[in-house]
Amino acid sequence: MQTKRERRPEKVQERIQQGTKITDAVTAYEALAPFYKSISAARSPYLESVEKIISTCVRGAGSLLDIGAGDAIRTCVIAETAGIRHIVAVEPSAAMRAQCEKQVQFWKCKATEIPETGLKFDVIICLWNVLGHIQTTEERLLILAKARSLLTPDGVMFVDVNHRYNAVVHGWSRALWNILRDYFFWSDTNGDVVVSWKIGSRPVCTHGHLFTEKELEVLFQSTGFTIKKKWVLNYRTGAVCKSSLQGSLLYQLEPSHDEGLRSKAERWVG
Repeated sequence: MQTKRERRPEKVQERIQQGTKITDAVTAYEALAPFYKSISAARSPYLESVEKIISTCVRGAGSLLDIGAGDAIRTCVIAETAGIRHIVAVEPSAAMRAQCEKQVQFWKCKATEIPETGLKFDVIICLWNVLGHIQTTEERLLILAKARSLLTPDGVMFVDVNHRYNAVVHGWSRALWNILRDYFFWSDTNGDVVVSWKIGSRPVCTHGHLFTEKELEVLFQSTGFTIKKKWVLNYRTGAVCKSSLQGSLLYQLEPSHDEGLRSKAERWVG
């Protein structure tokens, strides 16, 4: 089985015309669930680097919510390493939940459908470009605002995403093209891609999105977050990089105490 790859936005219509079905993310991960461990293993240096950073930052926290947890293996690794006892995993795919090898409390809903609850969490994570599988800006804003409402006053959220100016992964010519395109012809859909895997001879394709730093800053500020820290991580090795052109982006967010920003966030969750 081949690991996933992101195709250029202009190829989306071409693939539809060729007869390749592009499914929603839940349907795609239902098909991928039996192979998810091997997909994760192929990116283990990067994934483990993210887990180590988060575990170090949240050591001693009391509760954790993972949005888009998949098989919840990483949820448990982070929680166990950091000494977090209470964990909840949001995962809509029954096949992915079935891959979980430990006793985990699941919320069996999409990220956009997280219910209102009296629970508050010290730590919320949304990892491995889960935010990029959310198709529209409005839905991304809704998810972040819901997360903001579920954080304790001193809580933190971690989000890591694929960066569309990452020259190490996409190549310098593609990264430069993306930069110029965004500068002259900005659109919320510029980062839209088709993410595909091959299982035997059968392709599995779903929608994805590659982010820019500016785009993320607007999303975070609009939903009541401030950026506490940012890391750039090489997607192949997990090494911390100096330039954002060299890797994926990991953010540590905290609730803003600005009344105006908090009001904006509250409007998104209704």
